[in-house]
Amino acid sequence: MYKFDNDRTEEGVLAWNGKGFTGNKHMFVEGWYDIQKLATIGNDRMVAMEIPSHLKVTLYQHHKAQGKKETFYGPYESVEIPKW
Repeated sequence: MYKFDNDRTEEGVLAWNGKGFTGNKHMFVEGWYDIQKLATIGNDRMVAMEIPSHLKVTLYQHHKAQGKKETFYGPYESVEIPKW
């Protein structure tokens, strides 16, 4: 997750692993996250995100930025996660 401009932010993207914004929730701040850093969400389990304005999130199908990818630009209150 990175800001569009070069300013860093303490804002983050909220992600859930349950439908309808339920289940485990985690705040991801600016940075790079691979499988080991997915916290309570888990690999291949994220189903919803809230992305603030001026942020973007790129999701990759496989770890180490491999496979298909999709980028989402804020603001989004609800994002449907691709089902690769």
